[in-house]
Amino acid sequence: MTPNQFSFDEVYSLWNSPSILSQLPFTFPNGSKWTVFNGYCSNCNYPIHSLQLRGRVSNPFPNILTFKAVGFCQDCDLFTSYLYHAHDDMRLTDTNCQVWTPTKSWLEKVKRLVFQNYKS
Repeated sequence: MTPNQFSFDEVYSLWNSPSILSQLPFTFPNGSKWTVFNGYCSNCNYPIHSLQLRGRVSNPFPNILTFKAVGFCQDCDLFTSYLYHAHDDMRLTDTNCQVWTPTKSWLEKVKRLVFQNYKS
């Protein structure tokens, strides 16, 4: 994921916010549940510990959850910023219109094939 750039004041404000983990899980009106948000260091690409990932989770629309956060990598001594939109269909998008979709399990793939053949 490509990091976003925030001003020093934004980073300071987000860092003094609650952890992202403490603001989850979130359940959408359609029943989908967002339970985790993982951050990675923009320098070394290692995962950032969930307690070192802080910011704001907001729900601007019924089907969208917004993560505006910063994560601190203790190894690199650097902050990485994040601005992503989680959708009720479990897609994750960023401000550059990049999209990440969840990997379907083999059971979900089989169920989809069965139901597609059943409808035909």
